Amino acid sequence: MTVSRHPTPGLAESWAVRKDNPLIWTFRLRKGVTFHDGSPFNADAVVFTFESVKQKDAPHFDRVGASNAGVRSRCLKSVKKIDDYTVEFESVKPVELRAVPAPLRDDGVADELGEGGEGLAQVRRVAVGTGPFKVTRFVPRERLELEVNKAYWNPKRMPKIDKLVLLPMPEPTTRLAALRSGQVDWIEVPAA
Repeated sequence: MTVSRHPTPGLAESWAVRKDNPLIWTFRLRKGVTFHDGSPFNADAVVFTFESVKQKDAPHFDRVGASNAGVRSRCLKSVKKIDDYTVEFESVKPVELRAVPAPLRDDGVADELGEGGEGLAQVRRVAVGTGPFKVTRFVPRERLELEVNKAYWNPKRMPKIDKLVLLPMPEPTTRLAALRSGQVDWIEVPAA
């Protein structure tokens, strides 16, 4: 497997820093992408998501989401919709190419929150994204069940499995025992 050290386009087909202002990044968004609930991925969704974690006075501000996105999004100051598929992000200071896309993809800008309108409680109750898997069942501290998103926008990255079940196991020895017994097929951070 080859791993690129340079970001490659995903939900944004391209991005570039403006020549007249090194703080402004223009992102051209991929057309034809939808969220798991069928709503469109567009500039409004990106702005909604940014506001939900960066603007405390926004009606859809998410305190928990803001704390999770805090470190990775602190280099971003604002976002502006240019048209339905173009947004401009303003950074706090000039940053290198790798630094700006990272906060946008790490927390999945517009990948976790849908377009809005239904209220934050609905968003938290039903995870809505654009990724290759969609949530079918969530039991806190017990399990997260996902199935393939058949409408996923990138056919080259379609999952080879139909379903994925994630089980939280905080203890390393418990994870290792589950792997050895065949209860799970894979574990993260195996015991030393």
